[in-house]
Amino acid sequence: MKELKKQRDALISEREALEASIPDLRAAWEAAPSNWDRHGNCIGSPESTAAMNKLSAAEGRLRSIPDAIERIDRKISYQERLADAKQTRAKARQVMSDSASKVAALGSTRGLVHERLQSIQKETELAIERAQQAELDAANLYARSVATGNSEGEKVASNEMQKASAMLIEADEHARRQELIIAALQAEIDVLDTQITTAQQQQSQAQDNALAAAELTLGEEWNRLAEQLAAVGAKILAADRYRGGGSMLLSGMSIPGFGPSSMELSRNDVLDGSERITLADLIEA
Repeated sequence: MKELKKQRDALISEREALEASIPDLRAAWEAAPSNWDRHGNCIGSPESTAAMNKLSAAEGRLRSIPDAIERIDRKISYQERLADAKQTRAKARQVMSDSASKVAALGSTRGLVHERLQSIQKETELAIERAQQAELDAANLYARSVATGNSEGEKVASNEMQKASAMLIEADEHARRQELIIAALQAEIDVLDTQITTAQQQQSQAQDNALAAAELTLGEEWNRLAEQLAAVGAKILAADRYRGGGSMLLSGMSIPGFGPSSMELSRNDVLDGSERITLADLIEA
């Protein structure tokens, strides 16, 4: 990583130097002598051509530096994330565990609050239904008393209607007060739902972080094993060469790499490695 940062610093210094030099290079090109043909057309001069080439080279190099810096930055970022992968996974596991516990605790609390809310709603509805039924029963009793000419029954029914009416008024007032409690309980449930959602999102994000770190670590392991496999392949091709074989062993070989610094390994890469393997290397291995 230190080498990558040195390369980036060198590119930044080169960019600054080029930016500072281009005005002088352009001025030198513009001031270079020119030759003229017999028709009076400017055909330039060796000095002008040389100055123009210097300017073009500097401008071309300046245009290429941002891409080179971006590539190095990606490699540095990858190396930093790879170096932090173990710590990232440990932290992510802890966050996942804490979030899961929090979701469970909040869910339990929400269940209790919701249960209480439903209980209050049911009690309120039953109280109103009982008062309405008592009022209806008293009214029916009054009607039957009138129909049968039962004056005592009318008095009793009238008293019952008054009691039922008072009961209904009391039930309605009680329901109004309970509505305040129900609204407060619902607001608490809404807060708990928000907290549960937040904890679940934290758990999901931590899981994604853990998977990303695992992918980095496994990708690096893949690259290491791919290099080992390529080394074995190089020995196979070397052995075939020393036996005088001209076969196309491993002709379809293609091993992808992970990370911005890794490249796909092909048969040509393995073949190049086989050229450095001696007969003694193979026999004594």
